[in-house]
Amino acid sequence: MDLEGPHRPGNQPVKAAPQRGHLGFLARIGPASIAAFAVLGATAARTLREPLADPDVWWHLRTGQLIVATHHIPHTDPFSFTAFGKPWLVQEWGSQVVFHGIASTFGLRAIVVWRALMLVLFYVLVARLIVKEAGHRVGAWALVAIVAFAGASSWTERPNLFSFVLFAVTLNLLRRRDRTVWWFVPIAAVWANLHGMVLIGLGLVMVVAATEGLKIALRWEGAEPAWARRIGLVAGTGFLASFANPYGPGLHLYALKLVRSSIPLISEWGSPDFHTVDGALFLLLLLLAVVGLSLSPRRPDPTDVIVTLAFVTLAAMAARNLTLSSVVLGVTVARYLPGVLGRVTVRWQGRTSREVGSAAAAVLNVTCLAVVVAAFAILTAGDFPRSDSVAAVASPVFPVETLERLQGGSVRLYTDETWAGLALYLGWPHTLVALDGRLDFYGSSLVADYMRAWVGRPEWQDYMRRYCVTHVLLDDIDPLVVALRSDPGWVLIDQQTVATRGTSGAKHRAVMYAPRVLPPSCTD
Repeated sequence: MDLEGPHRPGNQPVKAAPQRGHLGFLARIGPASIAAFAVLGATAARTLREPLADPDVWWHLRTGQLIVATHHIPHTDPFSFTAFGKPWLVQEWGSQVVFHGIASTFGLRAIVVWRALMLVLFYVLVARLIVKEAGHRVGAWALVAIVAFAGASSWTERPNLFSFVLFAVTLNLLRRRDRTVWWFVPIAAVWANLHGMVLIGLGLVMVVAATEGLKIALRWEGAEPAWARRIGLVAGTGFLASFANPYGPGLHLYALKLVRSSIPLISEWGSPDFHTVDGALFLLLLLLAVVGLSLSPRRPDPTDVIVTLAFVTLAAMAARNLTLSSVVLGVTVARYLPGVLGRVTVRWQGRTSREVGSAAAAVLNVTCLAVVVAAFAILTAGDFPRSDSVAAVASPVFPVETLERLQGGSVRLYTDETWAGLALYLGWPHTLVALDGRLDFYGSSLVADYMRAWVGRPEWQDYMRRYCVTHVLLDDIDPLVVALRSDPGWVLIDQQTVATRGTSGAKHRAVMYAPRVLPPSCTD
């Protein structure tokens, strides 16, 4: 054979690589990419513009500082004068240490940045699931936007952001259906030390394992015995791994008890209000999921159906579950609705073209992307805190200046529970509060005593004497303030204008009263 001839492999003509022209990567920027930047950019811009408004972040920061300073987790309450020394299980100790580390290293503004980064990471992971099912299309990113803003009420600087990210990671592992699902075991161990929503992650994996096992038992077409065995082992091992926390299995028992005790005390544990924007978006997702599962040309997987039903139930039980439930619904919609739409109007499935037909279209797309990025940058820069002081970083609903002036001596402060965390951040250990955002810890009895005083019932004076209250800080429209104003034994010592929570543009006064003379029993 003549290897030197034209048939020699080395002499074969080389095919020219496809040319994209002089535009290069610009030709790959299309409407879907612009939509992606818009959705994720809107999430980042909104959260970077918002001050620290969650009332619990302040006592989380203080608890993290206490853990780092003492090198151990507190086992009794150090913050209140009503329940001082009562046993306290600090289930979020890992998150609190992280909070303190961020704030002490980079300042309070870094908490704002951390909040934005966690939410963007969360929705990137969610988008990965949705785009994988529906394709990199504008419609898929519109679905991501609906999912994101259905959970916008939870975009706060709380430990649950760790749960959001870890939940999205877990969903991605489950969708892969391979050996990488074993990563859930160390994730469960870490998650248990960050936030109590580890129970939802464990529940998700257990529901998937149970359903996959049932599919095998019923000989469901397409059931995979190897996957069913693996996910069953992962569920059991992950559950045991979650005991790797300072309280062992007691953490899970406490979390279940917390849910039961929180329902009558904390609004976010009640059923959601579907008249709000996020509630309406959740209902839209639910409608789309029902349409997709009912009319899809492909037979719905029982695992998808059971998981969807489980998270719809969770959302109906508590408003705080809307965020994760919206994610599950969004993934279900992305998986089944394209088939329905393919029957009626367009084909969502198939490969998405990433080429732009003309230079003019590419330039237009890049210009639109630049405008989107610039708009979000300008919006963020305009409202991002100018300094790292508490007054600059905290929401105007907090009476920062009044609390900063509350210095010297031992202070027993009766105040709104949404202001108590900041009082602890600024004044503890010299300042103790009647109660703070840990309403589940205080219990219904102490909360009822607090509320009887707050509404100005005749026994409010007994409450103040019994607990030797040295200062009262409330909104001037609160009922107790009316009683204090008319009582000659109490005097107004400070006041500050604050924004009213939940009311756009409204301003009220935070007023501080102190007794003219403390009872003799309080000065012994």
